[in-house]
Amino acid sequence: MLVLASSEAEQKAYLDSMGFPVPIKDDLAEDFSILVEVLDANGRASAFSAERLEIINRINCFFGEKSGTADPDFWQMGTASCIAGWEEVRAMAKAYLALGVTDEPEIFAAQ
Repeated sequence: MLVLASSEAEQKAYLDSMGFPVPIKDDLAEDFSILVEVLDANGRASAFSAERLEIINRINCFFGEKSGTADPDFWQMGTASCIAGWEEVRAMAKAYLALGVTDEPEIFAAQ
């Protein structure tokens, strides 16, 4: 969630540090989606509060709505669609982080 809650400059730096050849934000969504799949596949969802799961699912659904050709500019850093759409993602990620530290597994903390 930290990366999703970060500024565009910080997200670009994260993508650069991970070795992505072109910093486009679909890589962030793909990483997040993989974490959701791992969570579901391993039955770990029950370890999260309903409020946290609701935010995780909202973010994942939001990314799903933007995937493919639905809104290609959403994924390109610096475009109007990207800036507006990612403010919504940041708000959801910040809401998750605002729930504070718990005993729940923090698989999403670094994402």
